[in-house]
Amino acid sequence: MVVGTLQAPVLFFDSNSVGRILNRFSKDIGWLDEQLPRKFQLAIDSTLNVLASLIVPAVMNPWLIFILIPLISVAIYLSTYYLKTSRELKRLASISRSPVFSHISETLDGLETIRTRERQSDFVDQFYRHHDVLNQANILVMAGGKWISVRFEILASLFVGAVAFSAVIMSQDAGYMIERRPLENWPNEGNIIFKEVSLRYYPGGPQVLKNIKLNIKGGTKIGVAGRTGAGKSSFVAALMRMPESCDEIVIDGIPVKEINLQETRRCISVLGQSPVLFNGSLRKNLDLVEQFTDADLWQVLQDVQLKESVKSLHGQLDHELLENGANISVGERQLICLARVLLQRNKIIVLDEPTANVDPETEKTILGVVREKLRDSTVITIAHRLNTIKDCDKILLFKRGTVAEFDKFDTLVNTEESELREMARIASSKTT
Repeated sequence: MVVGTLQAPVLFFDSNSVGRILNRFSKDIGWLDEQLPRKFQLAIDSTLNVLASLIVPAVMNPWLIFILIPLISVAIYLSTYYLKTSRELKRLASISRSPVFSHISETLDGLETIRTRERQSDFVDQFYRHHDVLNQANILVMAGGKWISVRFEILASLFVGAVAFSAVIMSQDAGYMIERRPLENWPNEGNIIFKEVSLRYYPGGPQVLKNIKLNIKGGTKIGVAGRTGAGKSSFVAALMRMPESCDEIVIDGIPVKEINLQETRRCISVLGQSPVLFNGSLRKNLDLVEQFTDADLWQVLQDVQLKESVKSLHGQLDHELLENGANISVGERQLICLARVLLQRNKIIVLDEPTANVDPETEKTILGVVREKLRDSTVITIAHRLNTIKDCDKILLFKRGTVAEFDKFDTLVNTEESELREMARIASSKTT
């Protein structure tokens, strides 16, 4: 462009103002050197992100193609319409910019005459008029960009809504559709039978449980052990039907697949290693559906040795807890969750590392409550520390998704080829 300008005839400079030439050498060249490479890279990134966001859901759920086609058609129409308008608006902005540069150049060239004639205010007003026209054009360009962005966001929201709706429909577990309800006091014993149970978290995924055969009598205390990834948490997931397992799990003579999913989960109490508390009163955290009396609440608090602590709180049962119980200690949070488990009085209890994050005194309290207050319930305790489960009636040891051992703790520890014996040896060597 420099060579072309230098070799241009005089007629070129007569028909093109200095401002237009300066505009080309400043703004346009600046865009080519600085903005265009970045915009080009951004366009490639955005295109790839859009393609990934469209293709992946469509592959997972081909029905989304019927929604994608009209949305893409509308997007193409809007883009075509916008490009025609945007091109004209940018041309208008470029034309409006040239008088500004021309006026600045002419003002600098005739600065002495302007001051001599005292016409400064006239040239300032003229500059403002040129700049107002330029601002109007730039505002139109920005408004055009907002116009297309709002419409694209609406299309994206429609697509996200369609993906979310289809995901809900596809993931809707058949267990929710089952209307059969068990007897009112089911389960009343807590017997659990696993019949060749296998589990995958998603179709085609790895088999995390493989042909599990177990018969757990009601009231038995089961300790679940195994290395990381052995299948301990998957065992509980299968029991909770998250997701549905293959073959059959029977609780007190009723296959769980034949009854409503919510009813199955309602009969099992779970106490995890991370206490779950809500922003609200202590009463609300203990009794979510308000079905127990204050006497019941005070009784379970006494069982977990929190009665005196709660009495010292402002409001007592109406004491407000922060989100996740941030205004009480970790041990107290876990004991409140344990009190909630006692209040539900279920026959099947799952304890998933309940003492992992508490002090030794609280751990002693939790284990004591489990022994004394849950003696008639089937308690399944998952633990990495063998000391936590050594007092259980039986130890269930998982290895690579299968039941490696299932017997009393002392029997397994005294067996030469036992996996549990090796784990106990490693644990004892670490402590010493």
